[in-house]
Amino acid sequence: MRKRFPSEKSRLLAMVLFIPLLIFHIFFAALLIVDFEVAPLIILSLSDTFILLTWFRTYYETDDTHLLIKSCVFQWKIPYHSIERIEEVRSFMSSPSLSFNRLGLTYKRGYVMISPKHKAEFISTIRKRNPNIEVKDNPR
Repeated sequence: MRKRFPSEKSRLLAMVLFIPLLIFHIFFAALLIVDFEVAPLIILSLSDTFILLTWFRTYYETDDTHLLIKSCVFQWKIPYHSIERIEEVRSFMSSPSLSFNRLGLTYKRGYVMISPKHKAEFISTIRKRNPNIEVKDNPR
């Protein structure tokens, strides 16, 4: 049975994403007023698309055998049996996450940080499929 967990969205990350986008809009609007060109419109459209897709299409989905992590056009498919550890982390490093309050997943082929909105329910769902996963809580 599939279950989708949306990413938690922090205000700070929203400002980091959307304030530069607003500045881009103002800058490119000024360029278009002075001298209309197609290139700024293409750049603006591509940056808008990427940021909006990231904001609205970052989620984590569980099925019977895998965890699917989706962010914008990127995706990771991690088998439950390969997940070794889940730990709470606070990080500003790039990841498929829209919050800085994250869960770090260590699995056989790597490490990824995610931020499901309902972390306890997410961990419980994952551990039902692989009870051998070590869960490490970090004090804040």
